[in-house]
Amino acid sequence: MKDITSDYWVARHRAQGKDYVSRRGVDNYEEQRKIITAAVRSELDTARAGHAGIFHALDFGCGVGRFHNLLWEYVDALDALDWVDSALAEVRRCNADTNVVRYDELPLPLAEGKYNLVWLCMVLQHVVSPERFNKTCQQIGEAAAPGAKFILIENASDRAPHVILRTPETYAAALGFSITYAEPLEIDKPNSHWLIVGRKEEVGE
Repeated sequence: MKDITSDYWVARHRAQGKDYVSRRGVDNYEEQRKIITAAVRSELDTARAGHAGIFHALDFGCGVGRFHNLLWEYVDALDALDWVDSALAEVRRCNADTNVVRYDELPLPLAEGKYNLVWLCMVLQHVVSPERFNKTCQQIGEAAAPGAKFILIENASDRAPHVILRTPETYAAALGFSITYAEPLEIDKPNSHWLIVGRKEEVGE
């Protein structure tokens, strides 16, 4: 399986605007945001309450940053990575405090052990080649600090050339965290996505 290049996402964003990160052909950008926000808020509450000091988050594959207003309710610093320049421009326009980083190829421009929260929303489902998936996940996992919380929303039902289905256990093993919670979510249709929550072990655990 071969991954679709950044050119595909650039063209899709140009054609569909912010809706390119939601279901193709359906204007459900805001509905998805409402559903996901409701599903993850308690997990963000718990993550913030259990952390002392600077709470640093990573939004990998951020798109236009549609969850950044939510994340900024909880975090002290936020790094957002994507490879669509026009989408990153929207992030800069709406959230000037977000540290925007453009990437294209591996290795990822991430520092080891930096992040207390890793946010992955409908991103890794698009990394279809096993080699790139494993390398990407390894580097994201290494960027998470010991004890970091992971929150993932990934596809659980649809198949397409740019989408692959994986189990919560597959994501957890590749990223290097233990699952604390996983459930199917009705986003586009019943059981369309996984909500996966986990934690990277502390040293010595």
